[in-house]
Amino acid sequence: MRVRRRPILDEYVQDGVAAVLVDDHVMVLSALATELVRRIEPAGTDVEILAKGLVETFGLPPDDPDGVASTRAAVKDLADRGIVEIDEVAIGD
Repeated sequence: MRVRRRPILDEYVQDGVAAVLVDDHVMVLSALATELVRRIEPAGTDVEILAKGLVETFGLPPDDPDGVASTRAAVKDLADRGIVEIDEVAIGD
């Protein structure tokens, strides 16, 4: 699975938490979601790479030995909110 950021029209970050304007919606992101979105490269990033970075920053989530399942869930939530787009058919996925 590969993830791309949708255009964020405006952003305010304080203490690691962001408020973002996407389309005509303002949303507040948790520190984890803020970090996840920050780590997405302009051309997109594989979920496994995002998971590794999140584990380095926040540690391993409970019952998820490599953080990938938790990162996939977070990415899907962000996609449902229109902040990122998911490419389900990625090489190596």
